Amino acid sequence: MIAPTSRLATLRTKLLAPAALLLVVLGACSTPASNEEAGTEAFRVVETAKGDIEIPGRPERIVTLGFEASVLLDLGLVPVGMAADAYDPTGVPVYNREPVEGEDVELIDTSTAELPYEQIAGLRPDLILAGTYYDIDKAYDRLSEIAPVVTFVKGSYVDTWQEQATLIGEATGKEAEAERAIARVSDRIAGVAADHPDWKTKSFSMSFNYDTGKITTIVDPMDFAIQLVSQLGPTLSPKVTALAGDDPRTQPDVSYEAVEVLDADLVLMAHASGSLQDSLTSNPVFANLPAVEDGRVVTVDLVSINALRTPMLRGIDHSLDMLVPELERALGG
Repeated sequence: MIAPTSRLATLRTKLLAPAALLLVVLGACSTPASNEEAGTEAFRVVETAKGDIEIPGRPERIVTLGFEASVLLDLGLVPVGMAADAYDPTGVPVYNREPVEGEDVELIDTSTAELPYEQIAGLRPDLILAGTYYDIDKAYDRLSEIAPVVTFVKGSYVDTWQEQATLIGEATGKEAEAERAIARVSDRIAGVAADHPDWKTKSFSMSFNYDTGKITTIVDPMDFAIQLVSQLGPTLSPKVTALAGDDPRTQPDVSYEAVEVLDADLVLMAHASGSLQDSLTSNPVFANLPAVEDGRVVTVDLVSINALRTPMLRGIDHSLDMLVPELERALGG
């Protein structure tokens, strides 16, 4: 079962142990003496942007601090601790729920200013996966005192989902399983595109309705979410890419009054709340968009938009399960 500490309502509890106890716990759970000193060979040495990471033995107690659980679970491994999903009331996104059901998995609140290091150390991990934890540069040294930390090959939110899956496969001794999983997901994406050749002639936009009166819009064709949708066929609208100016990495805000710039053959939209969604849909400018009138707007829930923006194996499968029927409805099958 999911450990009681996984309840989202309890995730923001204050750290209880004093600093002295933390030092004791960290010391007890720190990386063992080097294999060179012990005269043994490491289970794995993986190359990361943080250097070569030595993993002494086959990992059995793994903690994930970003979206890595999506890969780990797909490879048949269950973490002892995983980051809580702030957008899911259970703390576990729907696509990860089945494989952790009945397992002793503790959820970790990674949204605070500082990680709960005592909780992580108390799980006695022998490997920490943190390639998509947003503040890993700040936390890396302290986490490394607890267990080997595997992050990324090139950079945070730079590695592709294939690179992340390959790296995690190497670190856990599941290289063959990772290779098969990458091939399976890649084939599924290619299959959707092949089954819908007309989608190549369609345009799309992707935005977030997070604040009243303005819509944050992705304008970078290299954004992971944009790439994933584009691989299915549609192309990011040129009206949207024109908003980028000199820096496509920006995410400009579009006012409700100027929302016509987001009109495309397909409009993908996430809303931070039901009230914000009502505020936008009742706006006459939005209501009169051709995409709205023709039913070519697809509402994407926050869990799914996260899975699109940080694509990992199980998250991609979930995204396809959610997106493909909606795209068929909006663009035709």
